[in-house]
Amino acid sequence: MSLSNRRWLFQDRLPFHIPERVLWGAMCRTLDMKFTAEVQAPQGLCPEHFLFLAQKVFDEQTYSQDFSARMVSWSQFNKENLPGRTFTFWQWFDGVMELTKRHLKDYWNNG
Repeated sequence: MSLSNRRWLFQDRLPFHIPERVLWGAMCRTLDMKFTAEVQAPQGLCPEHFLFLAQKVFDEQTYSQDFSARMVSWSQFNKENLPGRTFTFWQWFDGVMELTKRHLKDYWNNG
């Protein structure tokens, strides 16, 4: 994503201010940018990946719901442990990126 697009996406955001809640759709775009940059992948995350991530962060197993307009809180993202786990959503996602980058990158890049 170009710098101008990033500026537009976050145009109302104050520098160094972390909003308490953001739309899941905006969070998906940010997670996709982070994953693509971190893994150095030619393709990013797809709608099925975003659905799986939404099910994780919202602790809902529905397959028919559109989560894009739902709000995700900073606590859900990086403070509260995932149900039945000892780590947060961000810790889990960061681990997935690390695993993909170190051990699955060729498989990921080959589709």
